[in-house]
Amino acid sequence: MLRRIVVGYDFSENADDALAWVAEVARATKAHVSVVTVVDAASESDPAVAEARINLAGAVQELGVEVSTHVVAGGPVADRLVAFADDTDADALVVAMSGGNAVRRWILGSVADEVLHKAHCPVIAYRTDDT
Repeated sequence: MLRRIVVGYDFSENADDALAWVAEVARATKAHVSVVTVVDAASESDPAVAEARINLAGAVQELGVEVSTHVVAGGPVADRLVAFADDTDADALVVAMSGGNAVRRWILGSVADEVLHKAHCPVIAYRTDDT
């Protein structure tokens, strides 16, 4: 049963779609949703962290489910998401997949792919029809 769902959020349209889907799942299961964004900042006092907190609050305000928001400063995104999921004993970690072909993903890497390989909980790689 899903009680705690962590969602990696990067303010993209794909992430918005994944978050809307997670909200539906959370309504059905009464799960708590933790929305996490990782910003390129040296510390929690960096202005980018404060800006991300404001933007993240706006992104989740009308989901209609129990949700908490978290902004994490610095570090590789996949590692930080996996660590957050581990620290909060998440039942699932959801990441939006950005489109692109296999060669592009192989050359550039993919947060979703890294999370799939590193996570200790079930991972849902959410992909929209148009990616």
